[in-house]
Amino acid sequence: MSVSGFEKTINGSVAETERAPDALKDKIKASFLDFTIKMKSPDFIIPADKNYKKDELLKILENFRLKINLAIETLDLTKTCLAFELPVLGFLTRLEAIYFILFHTQRHIHQLKNICQKLKATNEYAA
Repeated sequence: MSVSGFEKTINGSVAETERAPDALKDKIKASFLDFTIKMKSPDFIIPADKNYKKDELLKILENFRLKINLAIETLDLTKTCLAFELPVLGFLTRLEAIYFILFHTQRHIHQLKNICQKLKATNEYAA
């Protein structure tokens, strides 16, 4: 949910960038790939407590991936996105928004792998 809004941000209003278009890349990477840091999601991206349909979620994810890939291929990634300002980081360039999506996704994959390992370990001992 948190990265889905980036499709609108990347395709939204932009301005010329007055810094290196990837200036915040290392800061974004350091934040998301430091797995010792616990992060709290803002309320507006916490998923509703309901049953989700895997097939629907996979379609949404694939659609998002296609839209982001199209943006990467067709838009000027050096422009600064004005549709959304992140706390601490401020306005990101399109390129930095792409990095945000990549590093954020890597963080969640890491978390899911940890959850799977713990579930496997629990199931092994429960048998």
